[in-house]
Amino acid sequence: MSVVSFGDRNVVVGLNWLDPGAITNNAREATVRRRLRTLDANPTGYASIVTLDGLQHGITSSIRDIGLDSAAAWLATVVTSAILVEKLDKDRYWLCAVENGVVYPSGDIIGNKHQIALRLEELLIDTKGSTISIYDKESDFAEFVNGEKTGFSELVLGTTPDSRGKCRLLRNRVSRKAMFFVTGIVAFSMLGASGWYFFGDLFTSQFSKKVSTQQELRLTAIQAEKSALEQELTQDAGLLLASFVDLIYDRPIRLGGWQVIAYEWKNGIVISKWKRSYGTINDLTTQLTSKTWSLNESTGEIFEELALPVPSASESFPLSRLGNITKRHKFLDMLSTTPGNWKLTESKENGKYFKYRKSYLSGSSSSLRVAGQAARSLLNQPINVTLLKANLGRKNSWLIEGAYYEVAR
Repeated sequence: MSVVSFGDRNVVVGLNWLDPGAITNNAREATVRRRLRTLDANPTGYASIVTLDGLQHGITSSIRDIGLDSAAAWLATVVTSAILVEKLDKDRYWLCAVENGVVYPSGDIIGNKHQIALRLEELLIDTKGSTISIYDKESDFAEFVNGEKTGFSELVLGTTPDSRGKCRLLRNRVSRKAMFFVTGIVAFSMLGASGWYFFGDLFTSQFSKKVSTQQELRLTAIQAEKSALEQELTQDAGLLLASFVDLIYDRPIRLGGWQVIAYEWKNGIVISKWKRSYGTINDLTTQLTSKTWSLNESTGEIFEELALPVPSASESFPLSRLGNITKRHKFLDMLSTTPGNWKLTESKENGKYFKYRKSYLSGSSSSLRVAGQAARSLLNQPINVTLLKANLGRKNSWLIEGAYYEVAR
């Protein structure tokens, strides 16, 4: 939480917002206060927003916020749906995201440029396909968005904040002496006596540290899950399948009295399986392209190891490849006209902190030529391939397995 001056008015930014209706809408004020006091963050005060789904409460752990208007609450009553990033000082920014008058989870935060960029990227994925307005007055995040050069002051100009958006004190059950101390700090903070801010900070420093630590841990967890997903989405499945087919076509079927009967790709490595016709082990191994091989003495088969790195997609931001329901329908239409037997399971939500949807994908056919055609259909799709197989001989067949990714709904 932080007190910020916009024009001639001080407002509060960085509140922690609960979901609308988290506390029963018809609850008495005393009940609301009692419920808020039970939160782990141990709040000192709170502000409220009237939404279509009921009251949304934002909490603060800083005593000096009491009596000041929440900037997020004010913005939510003026623009209804918007993403705003505003520079506060040299490397400190405020990000506020509201939709239909509701502040997003972690949608009222303060951070450095890197932290805000990470959250902004998440919001762009969450709101992909919508017409939500984006405001970036200083164009500091132009690499992500083409936002309007408008700030908070301009957006709320000529409007008056709702009285429920003002931070109110949660009156904990404390001694009269302690309450007198708190009330004194509140009075002086509202009068702008900066000398008393120091004591207010001492009073709430432990609360602020706890909330800040929780936010940092959550951002770290979100980034870890995002990075793992980005790694999976950097793969171009179409190029990988095409490269796999080309590798098979470019290599001999028979060599030194042996015949290759199968290929399997996993994690950047292709294993080719050779079966003896009449040659010796030495006849084959001295002619193998790769010198990495092994012999299964029980079956007499030789397994050769070849490198086939994962080709990367061209997008700078892999998460931009995530599909939505419209893209999923187009993908299903495309599979229906692609030769082979294809299966796409129902998508399921994944991710504990960074949500997305994932479907199991498989395809097979009795012709490698069909695999080449399928590769063109899979180009630039949000797919991660985990397994490729090809069986050669009198009856050829191939198999592809992986996953299709979508944004969370």
